[in-house]
Amino acid sequence: MQEHKTIQAFLNVVEDQIRWKRARPVVTAELARHLEDQRDAFFEEGHENAEELAVEEMGDPVTVGTE
Repeated sequence: MQEHKTIQAFLNVVEDQIRWKRARPVVTAELARHLEDQRDAFFEEGHENAEELAVEEMGDPVTVGTE
């Protein structure tokens, strides 16, 4: 499995999985908010790799996008 360590890289892969093109911006915006909130929480806990942890916690972007 290819690693997606940044929020934008994760979202790009998720977006590619969504068949209904009109839903893509809505879904990716919602996921971005969740990822950014989690990144901020990890950062406040003192994690230097907060963004990577948030992305890891979300799971596989292909699976997320197809669901």
